[in-house]
Amino acid sequence: MKAKPPIFIISGKSPLEDPGGYPAYARILAITLTSLGYSVHTLAIGKKPGIEKTEYGDIHILNTKLLKLFPFLHHLALAGLPYYSFIFAKEIKKIVKEKRITNFILWGMGPWALPGAFLKIFTQEKVHMTMMSSYFTSTRHEMKGAVD
Repeated sequence: MKAKPPIFIISGKSPLEDPGGYPAYARILAITLTSLGYSVHTLAIGKKPGIEKTEYGDIHILNTKLLKLFPFLHHLALAGLPYYSFIFAKEIKKIVKEKRITNFILWGMGPWALPGAFLKIFTQEKVHMTMMSSYFTSTRHEMKGAVD
């Protein structure tokens, strides 16, 4: 039987720290995918960086310099979407290289699929990535909320 590719879920805020919205959906998705036999890595912004091993995969919490300088961005994560997306793409690239992954799926929660676009544009390695996104509203609506 063919091995299932690992799945990287980008949730924006941490499913360990934030109970609703994209993080909640990311957690439910990770639970479902691990029960189907997939290896899951969830990437999120959080206050305490590190890798948390859970029954539904590894949760990679990234606490960036931007978040340390502007703590309010933790609650308004979408305001930092381009910056965070670049950070998430770098982390995925690092994991892919360390684990010698040649094929993976990136599943972004709404606008958090942007790291996949960065990977497609800036990655030279011979790695196959399938990019997916689950939208519950429009990017315009999400970004307007962040700007307001």
